[in-house]
Amino acid sequence: MKAMFCCQHRRFVFAWGVLALVFLTEGIVVADEKAGFAGHPFFKLLAGEWKSEGRLQGANGREVKIEEEWTGRATAEGEFVMEGRRLIDADKKNYVWTFTHDAATGLYTATHSAASNGDETKRFEVSVSEADLTMELRLIGDGYSGITIKDAFADKEHDKLESEVMLKGQGGEITLSGKITHTRVKKP
Repeated sequence: MKAMFCCQHRRFVFAWGVLALVFLTEGIVVADEKAGFAGHPFFKLLAGEWKSEGRLQGANGREVKIEEEWTGRATAEGEFVMEGRRLIDADKKNYVWTFTHDAATGLYTATHSAASNGDETKRFEVSVSEADLTMELRLIGDGYSGITIKDAFADKEHDKLESEVMLKGQGGEITLSGKITHTRVKKP
């Protein structure tokens, strides 16, 4: 009888220990979620003011010049926002990138909105490498069309970010591609 009680007692203590560990782990996960983008190894490096310039080449030989000024910041709502102005050739537009993270699935998404007549909000799937400090955004369009943007820091100080951009048409052909270089103007 004594041996049976001892065995049941150990099971009871073990079960409570596992339950306590689950609650502690849950508390750590909730704390991480609240830290969000402000503490994320990649996104915290995007906070601040930036200036960008680059060129995209068209399949037809056409060159598109791009200049941007933007600010990156984590929000109280748990998002990361990059908001700014873009000059594409002579066309100036305000835009907003909004990044979200679903803690339950671990997935990141981004929406891009331009403040202009006829522009629609586009939704991108996002892959972020905390180890390499890189990010890839993909928009899948009709047929084989889409947009891919690959971001990587070009210096140890993380003050220069390079974006490789590729746009594909419905047949999967590359319609525009090139590089945009973002240079930090001011840290937060």
